[in-house]
Amino acid sequence: MNSHSRYARGLAAGAVCLAFAGVAVAVWSALTFGLDDGGYVVPVVGLLYGGTVLAWLASRERAAEETDRHAHIELLGEIPPRGRT
Repeated sequence: MNSHSRYARGLAAGAVCLAFAGVAVAVWSALTFGLDDGGYVVPVVGLLYGGTVLAWLASRERAAEETDRHAHIELLGEIPPRGRT
């Protein structure tokens, strides 16, 4: 597993955690304080925005991995095994 793959997996895991935390905060706040109190909106939006940014960064790492893989194929003329460059 190369560094692009490791970073992509870590970023994707972080994105899932932030998205789950955003949904959990929204549900907990709505059940605890009711829907009239909008004080929980800012943290929820922040968590979901962070998850979106991490998901975008994970997709960029995957694209960089594919770019390295194609460069390896052009240079050596052989297909490297998945996860190694």
